[in-house]
Amino acid sequence: QRSVDGLSALGVVDNLGWHAELAEAETALKVRRLLNDRSRRKLMSQAGQALVDGRGARRVIAAMCKPPVSGLVDSTLSLRSITAGDCSFLWRLTNDPTVRATSYTHDPVPYERHVQWLAGKLASPDTRMWILEVDQEPVAQIKYDRKEPGMAEVGFSVVADLRGYGLGTRLLELTADLACQELHVRRLRGRLYANNFASARAFAKAGYHFVEEFKIDQTLCYAYERQTIDN
Repeated sequence: QRSVDGLSALGVVDNLGWHAELAEAETALKVRRLLNDRSRRKLMSQAGQALVDGRGARRVIAAMCKPPVSGLVDSTLSLRSITAGDCSFLWRLTNDPTVRATSYTHDPVPYERHVQWLAGKLASPDTRMWILEVDQEPVAQIKYDRKEPGMAEVGFSVVADLRGYGLGTRLLELTADLACQELHVRRLRGRLYANNFASARAFAKAGYHFVEEFKIDQTLCYAYERQTIDN
């Protein structure tokens, strides 16, 4: 039941409820509505394809054949701007349980809402986003939002099996000056839950300094800032 609830929240399936409680007429009505709603079926199909991208076997083989991540050198890393084609990767990363747990909203993000969100961010002059790749495989994302003149907020996430190898720190370092130049700001701010120790370490290693604590829904949070080059 939990799996079905999760898939329904993501917009992949239509949860009709527990089988013992289903009425024939109600089930037929819901099926008929879905059959007559082509746009919704298309979105559900897209969400399913985004959730299961068919590259699992390739990732397993690659993980078995290449050296440990700790042995990677800078030449194996590449940075590029996020495009609409990254929607599926970003959606899966956004809905990773650990990412949701450290986000200010914990509920799963439906695919349809994520598509609309990404389109808005890509079109916004106040947002810049990049993806970090290892051997041309996306492994992390970072987003900067200009919140006020001279300041942008930053948030990042790394795929689950590559956390703990310093990729978050590297991503922060690689993009800080780029974000400041393109958004015309000098100050970068990261906000996170106080118990998000991994992100706190990444910010500190990337040159950010603790500036204040605050609360969101009675949960203690910390803010880190970094001053960067003149623009």
